[in-house]
Amino acid sequence: MPIVFLSPIVQQASPAPTSFNLQSAIAASLKKSAAVQTSDKVLSADRARTSAAQSQGRVQLSGSANLSRFDQATRIGFVPGAPPVQTLPDHLETYQITATQRIDVSGQIRMAVTQSQLQQLADRYAASGARRQRALQTVQAYILVLKSKSRVRAASLAVKSADAHLALAQAFFDQGVGQKVDLLRAKTAVVDANIQLSTMVSSEAAARATFNNLVDIDLATDVSLAPVRLEEIQKSVAALADNATKHRDDVLRAEVQTRAADLGIRLAGTANKPTVGIQAQATQYPTFSFQTPRERVGTVSIGITIPISDGGSTGARMDEATQLAAAAKIEHTRIRNAAALDVTQAHIAWMHALSVANAAKEALTYATEARDIAETRYKGQVGSYLDLLDAQVAQVRAEAMAIDTEFDAISAQAALINATGTQL
Repeated sequence: MPIVFLSPIVQQASPAPTSFNLQSAIAASLKKSAAVQTSDKVLSADRARTSAAQSQGRVQLSGSANLSRFDQATRIGFVPGAPPVQTLPDHLETYQITATQRIDVSGQIRMAVTQSQLQQLADRYAASGARRQRALQTVQAYILVLKSKSRVRAASLAVKSADAHLALAQAFFDQGVGQKVDLLRAKTAVVDANIQLSTMVSSEAAARATFNNLVDIDLATDVSLAPVRLEEIQKSVAALADNATKHRDDVLRAEVQTRAADLGIRLAGTANKPTVGIQAQATQYPTFSFQTPRERVGTVSIGITIPISDGGSTGARMDEATQLAAAAKIEHTRIRNAAALDVTQAHIAWMHALSVANAAKEALTYATEARDIAETRYKGQVGSYLDLLDAQVAQVRAEAMAIDTEFDAISAQAALINATGTQL
């Protein structure tokens, strides 16, 4: 009785798979990333904050209008018996335009602008880090799909091989030269191969759904992915680690935040410094009165404010800023050390993955040769089916190991490139 395998999924005609190479996949993933979109919004907010800080040093214009209506006009009699003189009518209108220019004698505005610009730079590095991590996530998902598809192809070949061995065992049994136990073992091997194929198909579908979600296409859509070609790594681990501690985005962000925190100490100290402002004012009085005998009046004034005591507020703010600056320096050191450690560990993992991948390729060569010899011996009736089955199982296991380790080495290389701060 033939062995029939029923798939739980009805295969229907499907459109051609969507094609990606690594760069197009990363570009699509970055476009969809909520973290990247959020970082872009934060940068826009930073630009607005910097503009707001800069506006404090520009001329401020304001206008006002005042319309008053009194219960009656004001009249004063200067000479007894003479009619009174109206000094103030029963209504009064005032229109005023004021221009104010703050003089930044303490440098407060300048330092506030610089601090805003530093925060904007820090957030730009944070955005770069978000893009770098999203790119790594996409590359790893991309590699996982490639690995899963390779495992499916290998499992399909294993099914064909098991079917061929079953046909051979059946023929020998029918000719009376084969044993029934060998036929049963061959049937079991076919079942096992199909189970493994089904498992690989499910794994590939799950990996593809994860990738499709990253690049924002339908989760069930099939994809055709180009082979991965990553940049060759030629520098020593020490050089890579040193480069990361100087140029990786999170390190640069921490360095900028340290500069901003140092500036914050000086900025806090300006709270009790004198402030100077120049004000020019133009006023119009449409209605004549003795209080406002001139219809148009212009004034220019200079104001100086000298704080006497703020109750220790400035000192407290400076103490707070000093502690925050010290914390920022500690965090900068921690991130630099973490960057060096990340590179070192990623390099170790990559070297190990390369070593294992090379060994797995060599083992696959031996296992394939052993399987071929066992198959030839069985066909010539000089070897047992059990020897062939053992050789086939070893070959399938070696091929799975070779596929896994090959793509694991590529994934480890991508992780090392990311750890150095280089965009994939």
